[in-house]
Amino acid sequence: MAGNPVLAKELFGDFVSSTWNPLFWHLIFIGLCIWIIVNGVKYGIERWSKIMMPAIIIILIMLVIRGLTLKNGMLGLEFLFKPKFSDLTANSVVLALGHSFFTLSLGMGTMITYGSYLKKDQNLLSSAFWVIFLDTAIAMLAGIAIFTTVFALGADPAGGAGLIFHVLPSIFSQLPGGIIWGTLFFFLLFLAALTSAISILEVVTAYFIDQKGWSRAKATVTFGGVAAAVGIFCSLSLGEFNDMSQIFGVSFFDLMDYASSKYMLPIGGMLTAIFIIWRWGVPALLAEMYLGMKDQLLNVRLMTILLGFAAFVIFAIIFNELVALFAGESLSEILFGPVE
Repeated sequence: MAGNPVLAKELFGDFVSSTWNPLFWHLIFIGLCIWIIVNGVKYGIERWSKIMMPAIIIILIMLVIRGLTLKNGMLGLEFLFKPKFSDLTANSVVLALGHSFFTLSLGMGTMITYGSYLKKDQNLLSSAFWVIFLDTAIAMLAGIAIFTTVFALGADPAGGAGLIFHVLPSIFSQLPGGIIWGTLFFFLLFLAALTSAISILEVVTAYFIDQKGWSRAKATVTFGGVAAAVGIFCSLSLGEFNDMSQIFGVSFFDLMDYASSKYMLPIGGMLTAIFIIWRWGVPALLAEMYLGMKDQLLNVRLMTILLGFAAFVIFAIIFNELVALFAGESLSEILFGPVE
């Protein structure tokens, strides 16, 4: 596929549309997640995170250095960081807010679950700051690594799976030592997916351990099995069962992707904010927040306003997407025009 994104696209399409190859690797991946989580927080998640997260950062830095040393690689930096304020529309802001739920694992219980494993006197605001900072820093490093390489070889910086699985393989094949850099990049992608999947599966596992008294092995295997089953339907919907699995005109895979990212995550965040205001209580929230802090930065009134504003913004995101679902374009696109 040397230098041929069309061939790379065909190979990727053949792989995802086949029946058994994706299922085999899907089940291996889920099995690895189950194995890590069954070993517990300290000897499973924490131990492997201490290995995988530094590996992600080291590989990213290597790829960034390689991208910056390529001829015309600096054009990728210009593409990423040179402001183009004409593209800053209301619709792009809505898209960015929606993306923040996914990248920070908001609205899915991950932060609540991992937060419950912290020491009682842990500074939660400091922890939240470092999570956001490191997430943003790693995302920027990934952007630099990808787009310096893309622009160095004059490829089209198209987004999504097209860039990752169609364009980049052909680009890496043109670089000296490209098989090494390509292997490092896709291993990085695998580690990122693995850490995310572990976090998501741990949420439901922890709930059934704490609230229902299940053993860690029983909870992990049960819901890992559910995830495997849903993944099998997603995989088959991209292949020979595509016509049979169409729901609302899209495949089962696309429906799951759309429903979770566009609706379930924002709804989860909105319900969390509402629960804190009207059920748990803002004073109880602040009492937990300030256990590890010397200075109290927020009072009950200000925190209530912030949570109410967050709930309103999230509702606006959801309503925007609902309009897009039924009208063909989002409310922000109708009012302010599409994102270029």
